[in-house]
Amino acid sequence: MKKLLLLAGLAAFVFVGCSDGGDNPNPGGDADGLEVERKQRASLLYYTATWCGPCGSYGSPDFKAILDNIPQSDLTSIVVHDRRSQLAAFYKNNQNDTFYYSPADITLLSNLNLSGSLPAFYMNQQYISTRFPLANAQSEVTATLELDPVLGVAAEATADGNNINIKTKTEFFQNAEGTYHLSAFIVQKKINFRQAVGGAYQESFEHRNILRASARNGKMDGQTAYGDAPIFSGSISSGETKELNWTFEYENIGVPNANFAAWNFDPANTAVAVIIWKDAGAKKEIVNSIMVDVK
Repeated sequence: MKKLLLLAGLAAFVFVGCSDGGDNPNPGGDADGLEVERKQRASLLYYTATWCGPCGSYGSPDFKAILDNIPQSDLTSIVVHDRRSQLAAFYKNNQNDTFYYSPADITLLSNLNLSGSLPAFYMNQQYISTRFPLANAQSEVTATLELDPVLGVAAEATADGNNINIKTKTEFFQNAEGTYHLSAFIVQKKINFRQAVGGAYQESFEHRNILRASARNGKMDGQTAYGDAPIFSGSISSGETKELNWTFEYENIGVPNANFAAWNFDPANTAVAVIIWKDAGAKKEIVNSIMVDVK
């Protein structure tokens, strides 16, 4: 029997808004043609679940309005599903035929101060509320874009059969100190799947920008969040760059059971979110990011 193991205690959080119903394989690769824009992008994480009625009633509609009106070039937006959700991210260990939750969700959630409720919006890692009206989101993004970034990142993702070739280039615009890491998350842009809306389920509800996997080690099995080593550490001078080039190998692993939504890779329906983090005590802070469609 196939198993799904909970590797971290995130499912133990109590949600008051709803009741429960390798380092880069080719380090130092050549990222030809990438130019890093001096731009501080905003980041938005929407935390939700398929079982959460308020999420379907007003959380997801707020999120969709933001996606439809704020360009992806200004805002990196990812939806993370609670681990009790039927859209939670997972992978399969082929050696023991066991499913595990992807470290992608814990990477994003562990670097937040979680509110304890669903739905929840986090802009630039700061909790906003269970609601996020478009006008408020636009104001936050505008304020973020006015900041002068310490560093920038460019990325490109191209499909080759079931593989995604990923190129990134990180460039510092200011002198800096610290330890910096790079994550790359695979996002499914749209899927129609069941969702609680108020007190009932809709069987074909449009979900957007669903976190599916961490691409950092290049494979579905044994996913890692940051790679084996930082991309920068210590004193960094303005103008320093780091280029990475690797391949993420998609594998159709099925589902732990019939309640979960399968992820069927479609390049036209896939994006890659690249985040640069800086160590900040027990957590990591987002320094900059970019989200690109797979071509």
